[in-house]
Amino acid sequence: MIWYLIGQITADQRTYDWRKDVSAHFAEQEIFKFYDPCNNKFNLMALEFSENVQKFREFVRDNPQYSQMIPTRDMGYVFSSDGAICNLINYTPEKPFIGTFFELAWYRLTPWKPVIGIFDGDHTVDLVCRHPFVWEAITTWVKSVEEACDLVETMFS
Repeated sequence: MIWYLIGQITADQRTYDWRKDVSAHFAEQEIFKFYDPCNNKFNLMALEFSENVQKFREFVRDNPQYSQMIPTRDMGYVFSSDGAICNLINYTPEKPFIGTFFELAWYRLTPWKPVIGIFDGDHTVDLVCRHPFVWEAITTWVKSVEEACDLVETMFS
């Protein structure tokens, strides 16, 4: 099974780390594979500019051939995956979840694919999590990456 790891991607290292944690959890289980949008040359280059937002914006602006490919690549990940783990913990409040919202909409078009939502607060009252578009796309909610991994392992291995 291929799971897509969706959620905020920012200069905050935690947006990269949670995805590494999922992959590490399943490293010995060949049945599970992951699309990690952070584990590619473009994102790793962008992370080099994490201390300087202006330099990051210049990097993206100066490399449109890469940044313009992101929506197409990510849509492909959605449609070729078997499900998603969606981390809606907001590590960088000033950066919206626009890409994640697109991915959730694409998953809504494939309702047979499970989407596990991660949120460490009360998802029933959070402004983002309780939004009808998000609510419709998430199959079930957990509070941590570990819980999401356990759920995938229990239900799909």
